[in-house]
Amino acid sequence: MKKRVLLISLMAALSLAASEINTVTPFAGYVGYGDNSVKDKGFYGGVYMSRKEMHQQFDLQYSHLKLDYKDDTPTLGQNDFTFVYSNFSTQNYIVKGGVHYIDSDDYLTDGGLVFFGGVNYYEKESFDIGIDAYYSNYGNFSPALNVWQLAPSAGKYFRTARSGDFYLSLQYIYITFEESNIVETVNSHSARPNMHTIRSVTEYDNNNHSVQLSVTNYYGKFTTTGYVWGGKQAYAVRDGGFTVYNLAEVHKGGAGLKINYKIKEKLGFGFDLAYEKFTDTETAEDTNMYTAGLSFSYIF
Repeated sequence: MKKRVLLISLMAALSLAASEINTVTPFAGYVGYGDNSVKDKGFYGGVYMSRKEMHQQFDLQYSHLKLDYKDDTPTLGQNDFTFVYSNFSTQNYIVKGGVHYIDSDDYLTDGGLVFFGGVNYYEKESFDIGIDAYYSNYGNFSPALNVWQLAPSAGKYFRTARSGDFYLSLQYIYITFEESNIVETVNSHSARPNMHTIRSVTEYDNNNHSVQLSVTNYYGKFTTTGYVWGGKQAYAVRDGGFTVYNLAEVHKGGAGLKINYKIKEKLGFGFDLAYEKFTDTETAEDTNMYTAGLSFSYIF
């Protein structure tokens, strides 16, 4: 509890240091799991805050996740805290850095830290190219588990007369870690036996590769994004550092749809759906998950 209060205080201090916040987005959603998962269902919610100035942007996010299991295991709770700083002072370049902290009932990844940074070059309404790098540390593994991730990407804008503007993006994700750390942790029984944790290690590889293709359409008051990805990911970081997959899962592909509607000049509404297939390494079974979420954005 003390570390949670400390982190919330830190986020408040950072927001004050960044002057006024010009965007606030509360969000919430539901997560459902397939028959072969030990998990049953979950709920998440949180708030995203952003302050953008001429040459820089400060982003803060707090999210809370609650997961119910299909047996008598107590509900798992997790808090995620993210801070990102972006700088636009160099023409046509965006440079960013950030940190993501995990406060979880999941023993192996509680206290996990993710550090990340990236650089992006863009030509306005034409194209962009960039790369993001992530380093995740989970100290409760024995020995500690360190995960490295590289995510180069490229995007292209297209204009049409009748269907609005389109943005096409392609991203490759490479993830590597020492699988022996997972094997040693499981074999040494250093993970608490009464906690849900890794049971099977056969799905974990040193090198994970995946590719994601997304298409965004800007039409009137609507912004619609559809995406599909395939490959393999474990302990992946997504959404520019705001989403971290830290539970005992190896993900193997998915698809999603996001729709945002501008209600008024300063008020927006968002809806998203996603489907994902993965191996639950607590059961060594292939299964799936789906999510549905809502959000509202208000600009000051």
